[in-house]
Amino acid sequence: WLLVCIFALTCLCLYFIQKAWWGIGLYTILLLVTPMVLVLIKLRKAVTPKDYHQVSTGLKFIMAAGIATMLFFLN
Repeated sequence: WLLVCIFALTCLCLYFIQKAWWGIGLYTILLLVTPMVLVLIKLRKAVTPKDYHQVSTGLKFIMAAGIATMLFFLN
């Protein structure tokens, strides 16, 4: 599912950049897509409980950043 989210957000980000909404496009790339890719890499290498804790912390950051995107749509 993480790959599906990465793909969907990348497509959405390309739409944002095409419409000249640079703020939300950069926000999406830097604070959502990039951490998702890093979490996916860490998840594939995870073996110990410490590794899974780092993955969990990364996912919590992604969720908080996703919720914060609502600030862009409060016009």
